[in-house]
Amino acid sequence: MGLTLSVTLGDFGFILRALRENLLRIGAALVFADGVGSLFSDPASASEIASGTVISQTGIVVALAAGAIALSTGVPSTLIGVMVATALMPPLVVTGMLYALGEMQGAIGSLQLLAENLISVNLAGILTFLVMGFRPGYREGVPRARTLVTLALLVWLALLVVLILLIV
Repeated sequence: MGLTLSVTLGDFGFILRALRENLLRIGAALVFADGVGSLFSDPASASEIASGTVISQTGIVVALAAGAIALSTGVPSTLIGVMVATALMPPLVVTGMLYALGEMQGAIGSLQLLAENLISVNLAGILTFLVMGFRPGYREGVPRARTLVTLALLVWLALLVVLILLIV
């Protein structure tokens, strides 16, 4: 959510901190999940681990709607954090565990689900912040924020289109 807010506000320093934190946390989760996955040697456990990571076009719509509803209804930020973690952590952990088990097809599938949810959360966040009227606190920052929002929306939409094409 920090990334979407920083883009909406056009704050480069905040964007860099949010990117760094996201990458560090995603990397740590993958390393941890890979370590846990290496503890499992039973191939049957791979199918059980991967059972809930099916990507679909419906999932994209649901993830977008859930993100927008959560942000726009004024629910507490801790609840938004829980919703985001619920969307991102299961496929992230499954990716690491299946990779450790050597189940590359399953790992790629759960990585695609992670990408679907990550893209959806970011798109929903930016659009919701815009609709709610979030803007830089100073007039000079507005053009920069518009440029960053436009660029971010184009990037996230392009990634979503590529992901949908991979699904189809």
